[in-house]
Amino acid sequence: MIDGVVKAGFCVCVQQNWFGAVDCCNHHGMRLATVNDETEHASLNGAAESSAVFNATGSNFWIGASDLAAGNGVHVWQATGQSMNFSKWLENKSQDAAKHCVELNYDPAAQTWHWNWKLQDCERKLYFACEMVVKMFAADLIKVY
Repeated sequence: MIDGVVKAGFCVCVQQNWFGAVDCCNHHGMRLATVNDETEHASLNGAAESSAVFNATGSNFWIGASDLAAGNGVHVWQATGQSMNFSKWLENKSQDAAKHCVELNYDPAAQTWHWNWKLQDCERKLYFACEMVVKMFAADLIKVY
């Protein structure tokens, strides 16, 4: 195994606005979910679908991206400050003055993919996905006898 990062996460069964979701995740030693590639997107989708609050006619969960820090429609991950290098926008993310936070949205009627991302008003109460990041190093796995 090479040095790396392992993510473990879950979807929370209470609704909060985006700021409350960030606080709740942090309070439990986690962070609002980040998604850096298709594999992480698929894992998050699976976790959301297996949660008690998933609704097959449409579900929404906060994830950890917004343009609140960078402004001007530049969305970054709240936990890392990094720009999004991967996204699954449902539509052209045109700027709406009231929508700055990103939700993971399940839309069974979507023509391309059912799980996508949308801009949302940060004050809207949604379920949310937290993740725990555990840094692992190859040396952690070696036992000397």
